[in-house]
Amino acid sequence: MFELIFTSAPHGLFPGKSGFSTVAMTEGMPPDLITPLENLSGYNFTYQGSQLPEALNPVCCYYLKMRYGSRILSIAGRVAPNGLDHTRRNNKIAHHILLESTAELTCQDGAAGLFLHPQQIFAKDFSGAPHELSARALPHDTAELPLQACTWESYTQ
Repeated sequence: MFELIFTSAPHGLFPGKSGFSTVAMTEGMPPDLITPLENLSGYNFTYQGSQLPEALNPVCCYYLKMRYGSRILSIAGRVAPNGLDHTRRNNKIAHHILLESTAELTCQDGAAGLFLHPQQIFAKDFSGAPHELSARALPHDTAELPLQACTWESYTQ
């Protein structure tokens, strides 16, 4: 699994980059996959500046499979408003998780479970210097399914 975080910063992770750029990513990410992930970081603000409370800007969560060359990439991501940046403009934060295999998706609710998981899977803000992220695995769910088929069970016993 690889991760990439994209937001506005005075200095990006790569030399010469500033403003909206990659500020963190997993060590060892294939370089040819950085641009496709950055391209998924777009966000259109519904309300800008102090028009209305920032909370009215929606959060975009997605899971997609994308053909890239001869590969099919499975990507989960969250793109959301993130206050004002260092220049006092509207900021966004995008956190993309690239799965090397769908077997890494271990939440009982599939990709949707990543966005609702009690552990915070996706970054909701970013501060500090750009840096490489340590490799991690997605958490495993051990909870029972929330809905039981009680009527079905009573007929089949």
